[in-house]
Amino acid sequence: MRLLYVLGILLFTCLLAQKATADLAIVVHPDNPISSLSDKDVQKIFLGRLRMFPETSMEPQTIDLPDDSALYSRFYARIAQMTPAKVRRYRAFYLFSGKGKVPQQANDQTEVVSKIRSDSRAIGYLDASADLAGMKVVLILEE
Repeated sequence: MRLLYVLGILLFTCLLAQKATADLAIVVHPDNPISSLSDKDVQKIFLGRLRMFPETSMEPQTIDLPDDSALYSRFYARIAQMTPAKVRRYRAFYLFSGKGKVPQQANDQTEVVSKIRSDSRAIGYLDASADLAGMKVVLILEE
């Protein structure tokens, strides 16, 4: 009986730990005039359907992680209900139509941070547990 109790507590602790790191932070440069974005705004920005940040004349520069990263998969599943393969197909169609552009590619979260800190138009996504100093969080996507 005691073993079941200990296993139950361990399982509960693991679930809490997973929840704490599952949130995603949408971040921009601190000088960006945007103070917050909606889920729909972020979806439109990253899928190329919104050419300017809302209520500004500033064109966003999206920063993406590699499509084989877990964070990329979590982000697009959460924001657009799309798998990496569907995102690739969508972008190929959108680029072929002449309407869209592909986000800049970062190799990892450290490079996302570097690109955002150096470009006032940059927008990216990070694990919310990452060091977000020097950036402005405009949305937290809760898992």
